[in-house]
Amino acid sequence: MKQIDSPHNAIFKNLKALATNAKARREQNKVILEGIHLTHSYLLTGQLPVSCVVSRSAEDNWEVSTIITRCEQQGIPIVSVNDSQFEALSSVDNGVGVLLVIEQPVANTPEVLAESALLLD
Repeated sequence: MKQIDSPHNAIFKNLKALATNAKARREQNKVILEGIHLTHSYLLTGQLPVSCVVSRSAEDNWEVSTIITRCEQQGIPIVSVNDSQFEALSSVDNGVGVLLVIEQPVANTPEVLAESALLLD
């Protein structure tokens, strides 16, 4: 697990850009999943995230520890940041302190519909 304490660290700057800038997400083709339920559910799909980020205070949470262990077993880079840095990345008011950076999912939509479909707007 890599620990980052400086807001000037290149990895942290990139994470902050992904968290706060839609253009950065589009250019890098990445999105952020935040919170225990989203991160755990994503890992259960068998897909691999690009990286896992945890706040220092969340490292002792048993649910976060489970997510960290799953990522370590898969060789996923894990970054630990202090709590104030994580707050700068977080869009959740009272989150636990875990997020995954993943590749933007690609929708599998057919060119021509061969069956009935319902369009929700």
